[in-house]
Amino acid sequence: MSAILSIGEALVEIMRPEPDMPLHRPAPFIGPFPSGAPAIFADCVARLGVSSGFIGVVGADDFGACLRNRLRADGVDVTHLATDPDRLTGIAFVTYRSDGGRHFLFHMRDAAAGQLGLRHLDRGYVAQAKWLHICGSALAASEGSREACYQAVEWVKGASGQVSLDPNLRRATVLTPPAWYNNRPRC
Repeated sequence: MSAILSIGEALVEIMRPEPDMPLHRPAPFIGPFPSGAPAIFADCVARLGVSSGFIGVVGADDFGACLRNRLRADGVDVTHLATDPDRLTGIAFVTYRSDGGRHFLFHMRDAAAGQLGLRHLDRGYVAQAKWLHICGSALAASEGSREACYQAVEWVKGASGQVSLDPNLRRATVLTPPAWYNNRPRC
């Protein structure tokens, strides 16, 4: 039993080691680093000593193994981290700016992470969670991912569990921006 479940994308980050180095110019990269906001959340929860599970999809490749191994080593239940043999694991290329900002180039929609759907959910596993954590990126990644998140919410709430939402949403991860996206309040 996982007290806290997170659902959504797992991907790796490949980063520029120097700030202000644009992605379109030849230069060194470092990585891969396990990433994806929902996967990072599950990992942090487990590292804090709370039982944590993750539901998502990775490819049958080295990056997928990187993610699965890291989550498992940190104590996350990866029983429901599916492997898609026909898709690559999602990747985010990242560069940091000297002002502290970041620029991302994602390969997620057509990657394994973008294939999350209802077929990846096990009702018994989801409904036993005391807490479900969802990120805005998982709601926007694909229709299947959004449906899986909504269904998981119904099952957890139906079993008197709690739900939290990280509104993390990067336009580059959105398949089709929701109507509210361009008119949303700015922080």
